[in-house]
Amino acid sequence: MPSDSTRESPGRDIAILFVWALSLGLIVAAISVNLRFATRLDTLHNLGAVLQGEPFKTGDVFRADLPFYNRILFPLAHRLMSRWLPFASEGQWYLLLRIASFQMAFLVFGLACRRGIGTSRLTTGLAMALLGAATVPSFNFPWEETSDALDMVVTAAGVWAALRRRFLVCLALSILFAANRESAAFLGLIWFVLVAKRDRWRRPAIEGGVICVLSYGTALALKIALGPVLRPNWAVARNNLDRLTEALADFKPLGWLPMLVATLVMLLLFADTRLPQVQRFLLLAATFIVLNIWFGLVNELRIFLPTFIMLCFAAAESVRSR
Repeated sequence: MPSDSTRESPGRDIAILFVWALSLGLIVAAISVNLRFATRLDTLHNLGAVLQGEPFKTGDVFRADLPFYNRILFPLAHRLMSRWLPFASEGQWYLLLRIASFQMAFLVFGLACRRGIGTSRLTTGLAMALLGAATVPSFNFPWEETSDALDMVVTAAGVWAALRRRFLVCLALSILFAANRESAAFLGLIWFVLVAKRDRWRRPAIEGGVICVLSYGTALALKIALGPVLRPNWAVARNNLDRLTEALADFKPLGWLPMLVATLVMLLLFADTRLPQVQRFLLLAATFIVLNIWFGLVNELRIFLPTFIMLCFAAAESVRSR
């Protein structure tokens, strides 16, 4: 029996993925903005603060020692839209850009599954739905971090570039999205793990190293140029053990730790660990967990989005191979 990829035209296929992405992105964005509605004014203030090198606002606290001053992509887009297209207010443009960011994330992920891994349309839809479900727990922090959806975009695009052996595309993505979040440097690891083979690993290792260094170097350069204080991400690593201890001592069924474990288990159950490509995605997921614990605050589940995406790719590959 022919697969859906042979029955449907490419145009119809892309149109269906596009509608799925629009729907999922709208639903997920609505959950995000509604959960953090009370802190919206702080978030809008921080969009301008990051571009002007001013302190961030969280409630009544102002801090200029945060390692976020390279994250300018969303704030820059917000400022340009607000000034060039003033038919909508700053708050309205914020909502529109948040929705569009998540819609783009699901579209790029779906296209990476379809055109990179080669999944069927239904399998792609399943993987997109899994990613949507996995994204929601990452909204546990009271303030929206507008880099999260764009982080999903570059991670999924990096997987596509690695699977299609597009080194220059992968490198360009890692440098551009260093202006969104430092995790753009993960594309170097994605490149190495997905491209390297047992008898041909030196060149992918060098190429992956170049991606990591140039991407993270760009992020540091932006921090130096825009931030009032240069604070590296690894300065928070020592606090994560305390956060884990507190979560275990004061256990809450809906706390960050049970939600993290539940999300990981849900996605891992779809993975067929016998498949080599799935093993590569699982290796990346585990590596990103270690790096995120070292560089980020473990109780803010948005830092695990690259891991969730790798597990969703592993699920897509597993279902495709059955």
